[in-house]
Amino acid sequence: MTVEREDKPSRKVVLVATPTFFPVMGGAERGIYEIYRRLSERFDIHIVAPRFDQSDATIWPKGIEPADFTLHWYDDRVNLLRLRGQRLLLGAIPPFSISMMRAVDHVTDAIKPDVANVHFAIPSGLAVHALRQRTIPIVLSLIGRDTPGPGSLPLWRHHVRQVARMASFTVFISQYSQKLLWSSSDQAGRFAVIPYGAQVCHIQDKTVTADLRHRLGIPANATILFALQRIEKVKRLDVVLEGLRLILQSRKDVFLVIGGTGSEAERLQHLAVRLDVNPQVVFAGFIAENDLPSYFALADIFIFHSTFETFGVVVAEAMAAGKPIVVADDTAVSELIVHKESGWVVPPLRPDLLANGILTLISDQPLAHQLAISASLVAARELSWDRVSEQYAEVIIANSR
Repeated sequence: MTVEREDKPSRKVVLVATPTFFPVMGGAERGIYEIYRRLSERFDIHIVAPRFDQSDATIWPKGIEPADFTLHWYDDRVNLLRLRGQRLLLGAIPPFSISMMRAVDHVTDAIKPDVANVHFAIPSGLAVHALRQRTIPIVLSLIGRDTPGPGSLPLWRHHVRQVARMASFTVFISQYSQKLLWSSSDQAGRFAVIPYGAQVCHIQDKTVTADLRHRLGIPANATILFALQRIEKVKRLDVVLEGLRLILQSRKDVFLVIGGTGSEAERLQHLAVRLDVNPQVVFAGFIAENDLPSYFALADIFIFHSTFETFGVVVAEAMAAGKPIVVADDTAVSELIVHKESGWVVPPLRPDLLANGILTLISDQPLAHQLAISASLVAARELSWDRVSEQYAEVIIANSR
């Protein structure tokens, strides 16, 4: 798809290479969209991304406005990340996409970029190599799956470090990600930590939340806990359900709304039945982008108990929405939430302490309000997409030719 635009030869041409984009809807896809729809006002943006059997008219998720950049699709047929034997060999075979490299090569010939922003070292390593061979300055963004953690293979860390050494500059999404891969002295002056942003529209119309409450089958005066994430094992929603069981021993007016889809959904539904909390749990499934503000407005407290996060986009969104937040103290989330300042932090895998934290905020409304206000101020100051985009613009300008 090519977006018609006025020819402006003085503008920098930026090639953005990513192994994932819309219509897939996650933190990475949303971040790339938010950053580059803003930067398209200043640069000519060309995004190279894999095609997921969609037409140009159907790539934009519900609630997302088409942006003023050019999209170049490729079919990701040859990707060594999917090669059989990767796990058996502990990741010894570089998990890179040959199809992506060829697509980036082709687009580079056509647009002659001044700089490239490549997202994810895995599976984008060969694309970085191809750009380096052409002496194109490269800004590498490590925003998630590159960080050693659940699901990654032992030798992938080596591949990521090799790719980063080929880049002109590396952007990490969190200090946690940066420290896992190398110390500051390894790449002194050649990296920055730029978090992703958050933007949630505040719903003022009480009828909107009342209608949603009715659709979800939640009584008018009930306290609503909201958990939003991919429903995968690492998110540890089993601990949240166990915490709810403990809460219901002292309060019967608490409901848990779980938003998201994933491989653990069916198991968790069975667990809710086994724990006898299923009457108080709503599995809302996928929540469209333009419906999220209503869910945040409905929620009294936001809950997040993931045991591995390289940033925590949904936590940032809850902060922006002005919600009291209870999180597990693990990985990068602690960079966002400070205990008793911008939220309530509990040790991971302790449903008893999770329940106590939630009950504390339910019973102490002034404290909950204070934490919510503090979190929203942090989000407005540090996590606005405008600020994040400006930081990316500075890096792109500094590293372009």
